Amino acid sequence: GAIVDAVLVRLATAKPEGSKKEVATLLAGFLKDADQFTRQHAAKGLGVWGGAAHVEALLALLEDGEFAVRWAAIESLGALKDARAAAPLAKLVGTGRDSYQASQALKILGEVAEEAVLKLLDEAKPEPRREACQILKVIGTQKSVAALEKAANDADPLVALRAKAAGKDVNSRK
Repeated sequence: GAIVDAVLVRLATAKPEGSKKEVATLLAGFLKDADQFTRQHAAKGLGVWGGAAHVEALLALLEDGEFAVRWAAIESLGALKDARAAAPLAKLVGTGRDSYQASQALKILGEVAEEAVLKLLDEAKPEPRREACQILKVIGTQKSVAALEKAANDADPLVALRAKAAGKDVNSRK
């Protein structure tokens, strides 16, 4: 009810003190609740209190019927910085579902997401290729240079433009 949601909202924005494991276990128990707001706040809280043990449960929420629950899970997956989240988040960018949120989370994940994001440059539709360039602009390393150089000649002018900009940023980080 309302009290549970109020507690979950506070936990999602609190600075972790004491036993994170106990709080995370409590939050994880609410991930399958019938109420979408309870699931949403529990997922968001796991981004603060959770850890590697909660990644699989958060990944399962990427299939939730409610966008707010999916977005909270995506945000928490980014915050937890676990490499297991990279491919499922990149898949969202590829399909276009929750693409903006997934893109932000991939940027937060950083270098561990690079491999999964590079695969988006091979997508048939231009939108995922465009977004891959935007993400690689932030997280790309020397591993991305060759793929970005190839994408700089993409048939889609926006992909080409973004690939050139991303390559420039990646090269400046050498």
